[in-house]
This record gives sequence, C-alpha cells and structure tokens, in this order.
Amino acid sequence: MSLEQAVKENTEAIRELIAALKTQGATCAASVPVVAQPAQPKEAAAETKVEEPLKYEAIQKPFLKLVNKDRPAAVALLAHLGVKKLDGVKTEQYAEVLSLIEEQLNG
Repeated sequence: MSLEQAVKENTEAIRELIAALKTQGATCAASVPVVAQPAQPKEAAAETKVEEPLKYEAIQKPFLKLVNKDRPAAVALLAHLGVKKLDGVKTEQYAEVLSLIEEQLNG
C-alpha cells in the first residue's frame, strides 16, 4: 500500500466519523461547560505534600562523616541496627539512621 493510498483512506475514515458525529448530535469541547475547581490555599497544599522516602545517598554521606569523626561510634551504630555494613540497613530505617547519625555528629 502506498503512502498516498493510506492518506486517502484515513481522510475518508475521518470524514465518515465527522458525518456520524454530526448526525448523533455530539458535542465538541468548546460547547461543554467547564466546572472550575476551587483553589486550595497555599497552607493546605503544603500539608498535602507527601514526603519522599529517603535514598541511600542521604545516609551515606553523613555516615562517612561520622566514620571520619568517630569510627567506634559508627561501628556501634551499625551493631545497634544489627548490620555489618551501611548498605544492610533497610530503607524503612533510613530516617531513624539519619537522626542517630546527626545526633552522634552534633553530640
């Protein structure tokens, strides 16, 4: 099938579709009323924002700082979590780990 033939068939199909829509009384987008959604106040929009889960990199850099500052404390932190390496920490624990690391760094 040539390109010209395909275009001709598609054009004919579109014309038939337009004719069918006109006979059924279909509406176009311009004739459909738009229902406006009330805007949320900025404070409410900020509250609905969901926090993204922490990624490994978010705990890796602070942990390396802790290792450089106080290696025994870093080892004790891993023991407390029941892992031998930082990549053994579960993603659900990242927030807890980050707070513990920051506590050690600032304490």
